[in-house]
Amino acid sequence: MGTIDIAIIILYFAVIAGVGIYGARRATNSEEYLVAGRNLSLFMYLGCLAAVILGGASTIGTARLGYEFGISGIWMVGAIGTGVIFLGIFLTKKISQFKVLTISEMLEKRYNKETRLVSAIVATIYTLMLTVVQMIGIGSLLNVWLGWNLALCIIVGGGIVFLYTILGGMWSVTMTDIVQFVVMTVGVFLLMLPLSLSKAGGFGALTTGLPSGFFDLGNIGGDRIFQYFILFTLGMMVGQDMWQRLFTAKTPKVSKYGTVAAGLYAYAYAIVLAIIGMCAFIVLPNIEDSQNVFAEMAMISLPPGVLGLVLASVAAAIMSTASGSIIACSTLISNDIVRRFFK
Repeated sequence: MGTIDIAIIILYFAVIAGVGIYGARRATNSEEYLVAGRNLSLFMYLGCLAAVILGGASTIGTARLGYEFGISGIWMVGAIGTGVIFLGIFLTKKISQFKVLTISEMLEKRYNKETRLVSAIVATIYTLMLTVVQMIGIGSLLNVWLGWNLALCIIVGGGIVFLYTILGGMWSVTMTDIVQFVVMTVGVFLLMLPLSLSKAGGFGALTTGLPSGFFDLGNIGGDRIFQYFILFTLGMMVGQDMWQRLFTAKTPKVSKYGTVAAGLYAYAYAIVLAIIGMCAFIVLPNIEDSQNVFAEMAMISLPPGVLGLVLASVAAAIMSTASGSIIACSTLISNDIVRRFFK
């Protein structure tokens, strides 16, 4: 990686930190801090939700699945998109009726305070583990790209996300997620996809050079597709990080249509990443570790400068998911455990 690409990545992290700190100025009370004052417009809401559901696993993992199974590699992120669409169609209207901050708070309204405590503890543990994984993911990327010590990379990358999330809460997360959503979209759809296709020789080269099974939507196996839908579709519908974003919508209509649009965006994202993986199968048929498909394809397909922007888009995907899980975890602890039962 050249100096200009490293400079772009470092600059991107600095910009994100600055945007997050600036967003802290809007967090003037607890509702502004935790749910952005329930005042997000459709575009802001869509960008935030799409950014939080599509993390590093969605980006790097779907490219790997596309490399191994072809177009049927879409189903992991497809299952996520389906869960988000179902959430938008069937639950957003009901959720909007409750002026709450967490799932656990809603469960207390339906059942009792013990239900709130138990569900908050379980959700906190899950969300905390998700946060840790994302922090390690950010550090691992910086370690590979910049060559710094892994522990230092985790502290720097994770520290930036933690800093702006804690300072400004949901407003900082919202403003940084908008930037990250734009960077993700430009990096993956407008840069990585066309340049990968060009490197592979176009769609014609894919149809002639790939195994026929790569164009079968069921090539990955029905059992694995079923597992994805059980794990991710249902998981998306009950995650605190998802519900907390729903609470930020300005109106129930914004919540419904923005959620469905985010689910459809996830499907488009999955298709693009799977095609990038299929291009890599043509260009790099002997990759030792298929987990590195996206990075290696970027290295050989993109010119200096563009490479830094695309790799920054991968970091953006991970950072947006990490910030969402941090604010969700802290909300569960403060709102449903500490304030409700101890203070």
